[in-house]
Amino acid sequence: SNPSIKDCEIYGHLTLGIGVIDQASGTYTNCHIHDNLVGVHVHGSSNPSIKDCEIYGHLTLGIGVIDQASGTYTNCHIHDNLVGVHVHGSSNPSIKDCEIYGHLTLGIIVTDQARGTYTNCYIHDNQSNGLNIGGSSSPSFEDCKIHNNKKEGEYYPAVVVKGSSNPSIKACEIYGHLGNGIWVKDQAKGTYKNCYLHNNKKTNFSIETSNTIDTSTCRME
Repeated sequence: SNPSIKDCEIYGHLTLGIGVIDQASGTYTNCHIHDNLVGVHVHGSSNPSIKDCEIYGHLTLGIGVIDQASGTYTNCHIHDNLVGVHVHGSSNPSIKDCEIYGHLTLGIIVTDQARGTYTNCYIHDNQSNGLNIGGSSSPSFEDCKIHNNKKEGEYYPAVVVKGSSNPSIKACEIYGHLGNGIWVKDQAKGTYKNCYLHNNKKTNFSIETSNTIDTSTCRME
């Protein structure tokens, strides 16, 4: 399937706002998708283009990309869901120029063997982590701002990297959190270059892993 859906309001459903499944694609532009169980569910090698959409008020996920799905998600406002974006199961999306904020728990969670590129996104004012990276995932974040998660304490950092994950986090600004800026734990690794971490209440960069983590190019204040 390859639909073109534009300028629509999709709301009030007990299941999905939009489901893109079983190798489907399509373009979804300037839609308001709100107050469903799930906003956008992309599954099974599907590859949609979702642009200029507002996705909010969902009981669970704003966007879920799972089971080898991909797709491009550009200039979307994703806010006030339980979780903003969940990427899982060898999926590999491209998320660019999106604002992800106001969620009851996580901004973005990347799990299992998922990857994905996340560029120039503003992730802020979420109740728990801005980024939660786990499993054996290897996402790439660049030029993102991660600001002001709402829960206090070391277990609620702006960015938690755990499991055996191995992300790339470059040129990101991470600031104003009640917990740590970045917390690397378990057997996680990662590349952290040219990031600016400041005004976090706990430690800017907490390392609790036996792996060597190079933070020499990051600025911390």
